[in-house]
Amino acid sequence: MKWHKYFALCGICAPIFFTILILILGLTAPEYNYTSQFISELGEQGSDFENIISISLIIYGIFIFFFGIGLFKKMKNKKIAWTIPVLISLFALFAVIGSGFFPCDQACELRNSTGKTHKILNVIGFTALTFVPIATYLSIKNDPNWKRLKTFSFIIQIVGLAAFIIFIIEIKPFIGLFQRMHLGIYYIWIEVMAIRLLLLK
Repeated sequence: MKWHKYFALCGICAPIFFTILILILGLTAPEYNYTSQFISELGEQGSDFENIISISLIIYGIFIFFFGIGLFKKMKNKKIAWTIPVLISLFALFAVIGSGFFPCDQACELRNSTGKTHKILNVIGFTALTFVPIATYLSIKNDPNWKRLKTFSFIIQIVGLAAFIIFIIEIKPFIGLFQRMHLGIYYIWIEVMAIRLLLLK
């Protein structure tokens, strides 16, 4: 199997793995609320799942990082396409792997330096993720291997940006819901792009 297909599998597996993990852990935490609580609160400092979430985030981030590299390698317009792995890497290294090393404090209330670092890393990472689809659209619009997905990427950019704005407003008690909506939109994009990458020769 060619190397880019392994990177594609990283993109396919990462969102599925993390989504299933969060669903299972959330169901086993009786006081956890998917609608009103951040995903990070499942692995907050001192929680029963802190180590599990931290390790999983590091693995998940590594997979997403390699997926970004795979996309770049199979795109022809390298003058623009280089922005894709950069933005994906910022998300993977800051919001995902960074969160593994710097979990949020209790209820993500930013009461200590680790919690504050967690917040800063997530702001950087999620902002970078938000603009990956438009970078992709500009990179693939004339690429025969990818041009069928240019409209898809453009739509994801518009919907994803709207979801990001709603998420950062932090409307209570729907913070968790809006975070999941934002991530879910980009998980769909990652899955579609990863499957296409897998099918390329």
